[in-house]
Amino acid sequence: MNESVEYIIGLLPRPMKEYCLAERNFEGAEEIRFRCGGQSEIVFIDKCVCFDFTADMRFITELLSLLAGQSLYAYEQQIKMGFLTVKGGHRVGFTGKTHISQGKVISMDHFTSLNIRIARQIIGAADGIIGYIRNGRGVYSTLLTSEPAAGKTTALRDIARRLSDGEEGYEPLKCAIIDERGELACCHEGYPMLNCGKRSDIMDNCPRAEGLKMVIRSMSPQVIITDEINSREDMRELMNACRSGVKVICSMHRGAVEEVFCEEFLIASRVFERYIGIKRNAVGIYPTAVYDGALGEVFKWS
Repeated sequence: MNESVEYIIGLLPRPMKEYCLAERNFEGAEEIRFRCGGQSEIVFIDKCVCFDFTADMRFITELLSLLAGQSLYAYEQQIKMGFLTVKGGHRVGFTGKTHISQGKVISMDHFTSLNIRIARQIIGAADGIIGYIRNGRGVYSTLLTSEPAAGKTTALRDIARRLSDGEEGYEPLKCAIIDERGELACCHEGYPMLNCGKRSDIMDNCPRAEGLKMVIRSMSPQVIITDEINSREDMRELMNACRSGVKVICSMHRGAVEEVFCEEFLIASRVFERYIGIKRNAVGIYPTAVYDGALGEVFKWS
């Protein structure tokens, strides 16, 4: 158990702390969740352990402040997005009362739910995927799809590490990571908490479309990796990247990879040369279907 996880466990109420400190109980934990007046729980990939502890708004606010180093003001920009990334790369999400100006959230307070997502490096997470991304000594521009919490970010991080460091028979590539939500590299005070490779340049907490333009102008990447594309503006900048000769590897929330084929603008852009649907189980992350840029089937899980 690393130092940052031990610190988080030390902040938990007694019944949850005792459970986590018991031998092997915390192994594989993915989330620690509190709800004002509701259920407190630790979530694993295959189970959920509930506790007889009812959080109130004061507890949630104090816990959030401690996780932020007692300086919520320093995280003002992240807070209005509904999350912050703390030391160790752990992502803390929350809900509460939002304050709106001109249709945009400008701040949040009266926190009512809190979710600590435990960051873990899984070396080899992309073992079942990387072969479909490799194109000789280069790579295909690739879109990974899955439902939420199915391993897209974990897989992208491992892909970045492997492409950036190089492997036997493959030269290392210059990679740029646009980490809009701070989940890929899990930077804390500018330093990546998780290994994304020795030749990766990271644009942390930067709007995706802006970050794409910036790294193309300044960092001459061979590959750009980014998480959760979700707008036409993102796609336009990805198109510009591809026109510049850069390969892009991205992810998108979809229940099945075939759902992407209904996105006319995305398909018509011809950005992606591979579409890969993925799932996750207790063993690891695996592809469910792979299609080429012309939507021809390359692989289908039977």
